[in-house]
Amino acid sequence: MKKILIFVLLLLLLTGCEQNPVDESHDIFKEDLLAVTTGSGTTWGYIDTKGNLVIPYQFYGATAFYQGLAIVLDDQNRANLINKQGDFILEQGYNSIYRDDQTMLFIVEDNGKYGLLGIDGKKIIDLIYDEIQPFSEELAVIKQDDQYGYINTEGQIVIEPSYEKAKPFSNGYAAVSNANLFGYINRKNELMIDYQYRGVSDFNCDDKSIVTILEGTIHQFYLIDKLNNKIIDNVVSIKGSCPIYGVTTTSGSYLYKSDGTLFVDTVFDDINDVDGYYVHAILNGVDTFLYYKSNGEVITSKVNEGQLYRTTIDYEDHYILQTSTNNMQHIYIDEKEIVLDSGNVFQVVSDDLFITGNREYNASGMINSKNEVVIDYVYQSLYQGSDGYVLMRRYDYYGLLNPKYDVLVQPMYVNVCFSYNLNENGYPLA
Repeated sequence: MKKILIFVLLLLLLTGCEQNPVDESHDIFKEDLLAVTTGSGTTWGYIDTKGNLVIPYQFYGATAFYQGLAIVLDDQNRANLINKQGDFILEQGYNSIYRDDQTMLFIVEDNGKYGLLGIDGKKIIDLIYDEIQPFSEELAVIKQDDQYGYINTEGQIVIEPSYEKAKPFSNGYAAVSNANLFGYINRKNELMIDYQYRGVSDFNCDDKSIVTILEGTIHQFYLIDKLNNKIIDNVVSIKGSCPIYGVTTTSGSYLYKSDGTLFVDTVFDDINDVDGYYVHAILNGVDTFLYYKSNGEVITSKVNEGQLYRTTIDYEDHYILQTSTNNMQHIYIDEKEIVLDSGNVFQVVSDDLFITGNREYNASGMINSKNEVVIDYVYQSLYQGSDGYVLMRRYDYYGLLNPKYDVLVQPMYVNVCFSYNLNENGYPLA
């Protein structure tokens, strides 16, 4: 296993439900309802937590409820909002409706023009913009007459459209461009870092940003702070984010801290990926996976054997390192090693519960940290929501287990959706 595997757990289960960072976003049942489709998968309805169909199959796409409203598609493939009685609340609907995952406002589009609705579905902005991007730090990028600016959650313009390009705010700064060069502004539209960079990233958790300057035909990488001090200067590439970065120079690849000092003295051939204190690199010509303590001490180092992948731990997104020795899975999380007698680990439900694959045949089940089977290995896939319900797939159909892991609904659904949004085909966003 010599590659980085990015496991988006829900993609293992559904045709792409995407969860959002609101409190109940990891629940399978949102407001005690779940969107499901059976038979040919043409029409969708809603079941309750007892498995009863409470809103009939009538929609051509359906999503999760939030504060009493859900996005659906009608029989004309128009996006609309319904209440918990299944009634449409918009007269005509729109070509598309997107529920913003930070504010839960609705960004609507029709005939190439964008507007904004409140959480209650009432109009905040008419269809007047050429683009409204998702909100970040309570501000959204808008496009009007080929210029970009920002609005707030009340629909008021707070920074007039005047930029060639604009990126979302992050830690109080946003990258904007004029004359094909990027600089950074603050929320008062003051230019804090002059236009000089060809490539930019957001200011991250330690208020650093990776930027590039084009020198001839080559992009040179820098790590800067909010005062435009160059913390790491003129290198071939920089990967990762706080607390450590993978930095490639003409003499080799290194791990640096966000203050510009070396994290460890090791010289790597190449660094493929860095996330937190997990590193996937080429060392002495060999594919190597490492997990460090914050002081630089190596917790584990695996050669030619490992998977660095993204999963959820207590419903927060993390990378974890998984290696295999003598058919036992070793999971390294928060400087701890957990040894599981299983195949691949698909979900870390808690410190004691793990949804895993079976080594001998293609099936998923759940075990605890003592390697005792909690859910038998008879399913194609499993995912436990933060509400305790488990979505299972068997015989190519979806069913549900209750929080006691008893069968609530036998496999019968072609698809389910506990996402707040649809893609253009009326299915959950990937």
